[in-house]
Amino acid sequence: MIAATVAVQPTDDLPLIDDWVYAWSVDHFLKTRRLRVLDWSAHYPLAQIVWSALFARVFGFSFFVLRVSTLVLEWIGLLAFFCTLRAVGVGPSWSALGTLGLFFNPVMFVLAHSYMTDVPFVSAVNVATLWYVLWATRRRSAYLGLGSVFAIGAFLIRQIGALLGLVPVAYLVLLRIFRGRQRARWRDVLLLSLPFVAIALMQWWIRDIHGMTDAYRWKAEALYQSFLPAAWLSSRSWWIYFRIFARTLVYLGILLWPLALPSTGARSRPVLLWSAVFAVMVTVAHGWHSGRMPPLLQYGETLSLEELGASRPLISREDLSRAIPGWSVWVLLALALTSAATILGVLWERARKASCWSSPAAVVWMNGLLQFIAIEVLWFDSDRYYLPLLPVLTALLVVGTKWTRVMRDLVVAGVVIFGAVSVSGTIDAFRFNRAVAEAREWLVNRGVPPWQVDAGYALNGWWLYAHPENLPPGAHPEWDVPFVTTNTELPYKIANSPLPAYSVMKTFAWRSLWAVSDRVYVLQRVNVAPGLTATLRSAPAGAEPGVVEIRWSTGDGSIGQVYVSEDGGEERLLAQGAEGGRELRWIRPGAVYEFQLYPVTDRNRVLARVTVTLRSE
Repeated sequence: MIAATVAVQPTDDLPLIDDWVYAWSVDHFLKTRRLRVLDWSAHYPLAQIVWSALFARVFGFSFFVLRVSTLVLEWIGLLAFFCTLRAVGVGPSWSALGTLGLFFNPVMFVLAHSYMTDVPFVSAVNVATLWYVLWATRRRSAYLGLGSVFAIGAFLIRQIGALLGLVPVAYLVLLRIFRGRQRARWRDVLLLSLPFVAIALMQWWIRDIHGMTDAYRWKAEALYQSFLPAAWLSSRSWWIYFRIFARTLVYLGILLWPLALPSTGARSRPVLLWSAVFAVMVTVAHGWHSGRMPPLLQYGETLSLEELGASRPLISREDLSRAIPGWSVWVLLALALTSAATILGVLWERARKASCWSSPAAVVWMNGLLQFIAIEVLWFDSDRYYLPLLPVLTALLVVGTKWTRVMRDLVVAGVVIFGAVSVSGTIDAFRFNRAVAEAREWLVNRGVPPWQVDAGYALNGWWLYAHPENLPPGAHPEWDVPFVTTNTELPYKIANSPLPAYSVMKTFAWRSLWAVSDRVYVLQRVNVAPGLTATLRSAPAGAEPGVVEIRWSTGDGSIGQVYVSEDGGEERLLAQGAEGGRELRWIRPGAVYEFQLYPVTDRNRVLARVTVTLRSE
């Protein structure tokens, strides 16, 4: 595993995907000793921030050091997963093979080499699950307490971890149902309550101390809306639930095929047949309702046919989808459905056995069930949101399965194939992001202001949103960061291909292993002159006012202000921004309106002006 990481060479000090959001919190914590989260964040990853700050305090702050902290967490989580498989009766060789399969899963692998919260969350869940399984096996309160501590840790990375506290409670309920066990001891009840106390304290801290971020508020509102009767009674909502289910089913088939396909021969043929029929029916119903089959490995996902890491859509919006023969799409779908049918068959075989629900392994199954419900209720439709299900389903596939030597060899071959995809795809991802960072640095070294360079989501997020001191005067990160909070076209852009209205200044190329592209382009906008236009949308009728749309652009990405005066009167501020538009529904017939665009830093310099006078029809 260490050799695979060394081969990737994740030493660059640059952000990947969303990890700049959480990196800022670590940097801020080191400088101020205060835990703060950017408004762009949908999570409050306090445990991950503190953990990574320990590394950054010793080795200095950089994205490489943050990645190392993530990798250490991943290795701890993988060790816990191995021990969990051993605790539920899996032999050492298959426990090691299942752990390697999880490590080399492409989505898991590439995200482990970033500072995203996904892998640390999965690792915390794995450790908590191990202690809960040991508690269920040996009934020692200390194990339950450790499980609750790591469940709190998972919650303090991603708040969806609140569900983990329900796992031991659900296990006790199952014991009561299937074995008639007596109530838990008072010490166990106290330890079971710890995650819920932490949840309450965290909610108090968010509401009264830190404050809700906009992204967290939006997700909390979405969660609240999902429990309203209107959401459950709406046919549209049910179709969305079904679409998420179909998508999850086929994607899990792809992500778990190295284990699922070889184990097909160990399944009951009738169960496997009915599982396959069900998987096909779900796929056909999805196609009938949406007009297409569930998308697989599509451009923009973490694992796609074009790349690993979803980096290319984050610098410019061209679609780089790789053209593949139509028959290969059906082969891919058949692979996914066969693997998914095997997973469904195993689920059915386990669910029919009462011993499955009262054994310590039930802790693992309940965790998977709760995570799946969260995916459905919250409409998670990105492949990286399926990561918490991978350890559960990996355990499901290896526990109690009678493996032959041929099946073992097929699993090894599948893990090797996924390992090759993971390592080579992650190398490609770093080469791409390294080239984008070098292109941005090349422009800045030539004297181009940072706020005039659109370097894509990750670099704009880090250098402009997280560090607003690099924005032009008058700009605000909540609405003036290109590619993050605005679609403003800047004078310079780093893109996947040449674009209209831009000339190519320089090309940065690298050797691509299998990703769809091997170069990025530094582009300069051809026409950067400021502009201010007025377009009639609705002429006035009688005394009724007309409607005019005003559009402006400073041309160079700097912040401008649009002022308006009526009949030579005093000017008043109408709008502000590098570019934009405003529909005005109060233009009186016969009045003379003068609109002027100024730089935010200088009201004495007019960038552009336009005069509007409307006549009644």
